[in-house]
Amino acid sequence: MYYRGTHYRHSGEPAQALEDHPWYLCYAESDDGIHWRRPELGIVDFKGSTANNIVVSPEMVAEIGGDPAHIAVMLDENPNCPPDERINVIILGGKPNGLYLLKSGDGVHFSLMSKEPVITEGVFDSINLAFWDSARGEYRMYIRDWTGDGYSGIRTIRTSTSPDFLHWTKPERCRFGDTPMEHLYTNATIPYFRAPHILLGFPMRYIDRGWSDAIEGDDLAVAAGLDPRAPAMARFLTLAQALLGFPRHRSQHVGGFVITRGALCETVPLEDAAMPNRSVIEWDKDDIEALGILKVDVLGLGMLTAVRKAFAHVEGAHGDAPLEGMTPGTEAFGALALHTVPPEDPAVYDMLCAADTVGVFQVESRAQMSMLPRLKPASFYDLVIEVAIVRPGPIQGGMVLSLIHI
Repeated sequence: MYYRGTHYRHSGEPAQALEDHPWYLCYAESDDGIHWRRPELGIVDFKGSTANNIVVSPEMVAEIGGDPAHIAVMLDENPNCPPDERINVIILGGKPNGLYLLKSGDGVHFSLMSKEPVITEGVFDSINLAFWDSARGEYRMYIRDWTGDGYSGIRTIRTSTSPDFLHWTKPERCRFGDTPMEHLYTNATIPYFRAPHILLGFPMRYIDRGWSDAIEGDDLAVAAGLDPRAPAMARFLTLAQALLGFPRHRSQHVGGFVITRGALCETVPLEDAAMPNRSVIEWDKDDIEALGILKVDVLGLGMLTAVRKAFAHVEGAHGDAPLEGMTPGTEAFGALALHTVPPEDPAVYDMLCAADTVGVFQVESRAQMSMLPRLKPASFYDLVIEVAIVRPGPIQGGMVLSLIHI
């Protein structure tokens, strides 16, 4: 593992007493990916000692004005890669400004590949990644950029290709279809290991939330008798800022309820929901299932609301006038209700057979919409079968095809 090493002054008074030092590229290794050690490599002198795990220092890349704070390490998976270039480094340099390359055969001793930048178009103020694209037989690099001049506009990503890792094409800005432009603070693009012709990108969105009034500065911590410089308090403030903008709780089921033998509050933590006079539990459905607690979901509440509003609209338009299909003498004659809606309306089934079901509960999925014109429901019972059979189990078992053939 490679990581950037620097002096973090906000980790308490002992750290604040130390002198600042520049960024370094450091190396760590592990046998299980969980427990890590920092070997004493003896490569870089740090405060009079080489007993450290530093592999790249500012002095080592001073010739190119290299900045170890903006660096990325890659394992070259090109089968024709020279042995002494098996592990490469992409580093931001300033003589002149651009991306430079380092090479290594053992992963700890690095040297310059070229004294000239390989890419100069871009801003490069974050991680810039490269990899061997086995499906296309070329190297591909993804770099940071801005849509405007310098550090102006929107943070975005460019890409470039190379046949030999030294000579790169003019970077092209990545396109994201018709989606609105967003700040992409970093990029992490890799080939999907099961289908290397597919490239997956995991950019980190940049959202400048700022500080909440509730935790602005250190004044409130001091007023509460707390030391904002203490390690625990510093971590707390950092976490509080990171949580800004998160949902108040994980999404609750709007019509679900939990039943326990005793008082619910004695079994599971409760919290107030955003809506007045509503409460939610802090556990999710998997927790409830693991504990064997009964959970009941009431489905279709949104559709029932739409039906209620439709009834009110019809009543406002027609008043008490009887509607076609309604039976005189019924309790709600002249007004629509769930139990007075005319059953088996042919127009409804015509709409269903045409897959005109966007927004219709239970039959609005793509799977249902593809099956409705084939199954052609003509009665409520046909619709019950349609909804019940278009499920993962029956589909995998071939029941849907059997029903269509019948």
